Order: sequence, then C-alpha cells, then structure tokens
Amino acid sequence: MSLLQHFNLYHGDWMKKREELNELFESRPPFPFTVYPEDEIIYGQPFIIDSFVHDITTRIPSTSEVVPMMDYYFETFGYEIKFPETFAICFTYNPLFFYPAELLYLHEIDSYETSLPNPFTIVV
Repeated sequence: MSLLQHFNLYHGDWMKKREELNELFESRPPFPFTVYPEDEIIYGQPFIIDSFVHDITTRIPSTSEVVPMMDYYFETFGYEIKFPETFAICFTYNPLFFYPAELLYLHEIDSYETSLPNPFTIVV
C-alpha cells in the first residue's frame, strides 16, 4: 500500500493533520519503504512538509539541472505523478530530498523489528 493510500484510508483528510502525523511518525522507530519506480528500499521516519508536490523542485543527478519534481519523475522514469496537489514527503535522515506520497510504499506493519504499540493509530 502506498503511503498516500495509507493516509487516505487511516487518516482521512490527512493534509489537515500534518503536524499530528509528523508527531506520530517521530514517535515511532524508522520503518522500511520501497520507493517506486526505482524499487529502492529505504528505512526512515517520514516527515510531511507544508508544500505541494507540484511546487517542489529537484536536481537531476546526471546533469545537476534543477527541474520540477513532476518533470523529474516523468523524464527519468516515464511516470506521471497523479496527485500533484498533495504534500510532499521527506525523511528525517535526509530532509532535503522529497518524494510524492503515492510513490512511497509501506512494507507490512507486522514485519517491523520493533513492535508498535498500536500499528493502526488513527489521527482524528
């Protein structure tokens, strides 16, 4: 399930709950995500920033050119971001690199090394 699907399913209007969700993530140990379409596995605590995906720019590693994140994913991977009006996500270990929540996939909650007290906490 993507982080975006998780937010929509368990947290409803999650962008209005950004601060509460960030506090929730901060209170939990880092957990694994798969970043698509690269299939890179990263461990970390996500942090929801107060900027829309369509407003974020990124640097293309091969050319150092700064482009909108939406263009980067389309030109590099052929992936068109479907939800540009959602907040971007970074991870606490690298707060300068951003992802759309639709491309971050959660691994199974039961597979965490550290047991979570309530893995399906709903922020109301």
